Amino acid sequence: MKATLTFNLPDEQEEFNTAVHASDALYVIGQIDERMRQIVKYEEHTDAVYDIVSKLRTELLELCHSNKINLH
Repeated sequence: MKATLTFNLPDEQEEFNTAVHASDALYVIGQIDERMRQIVKYEEHTDAVYDIVSKLRTELLELCHSNKINLH
């Protein structure tokens, strides 16, 4: 199966850039998720830090799921 995306440049330059750099954005989101996991699992912090990081990671993963973004 092949798919072709067509953009009318320069009018759709922003959409083109989004499509071309989507894998970069996915990589960054994955790195943020992994960093938050490491903080909670391996680092020593106050309970408040653990709670905040855990809540933010949960929100990030929920947003990814609801937008059909698969990090793993």
